[in-house]
Amino acid sequence: MYPPEYLNTINCSGLPLAKLTLKVGCPVMILHNLNTAGGVCNGTHGIITRMQTRVIEVQLITGKMTGEVIFIPWISLSPSESQIPFPFV
Repeated sequence: MYPPEYLNTINCSGLPLAKLTLKVGCPVMILHNLNTAGGVCNGTHGIITRMQTRVIEVQLITGKMTGEVIFIPWISLSPSESQIPFPFV
């Protein structure tokens, strides 16, 4: 219904850019509080060690969980702005 060119130009707060390319060995920063009690919080750094279709394995390199391996599941995101003319599912 909407052309890919239009969808790729959407830049709302709370949503990542249209395309994100990750590779094993790539450094990442956690941007959500996934497990605050366990130390996996916003700003924690890690290295991608393995990727699956719906989960990413990350070895943490900062914080109180340094050296631990965590699994980041697929997370559904919705825009916080209502300027988009269609709902996200």
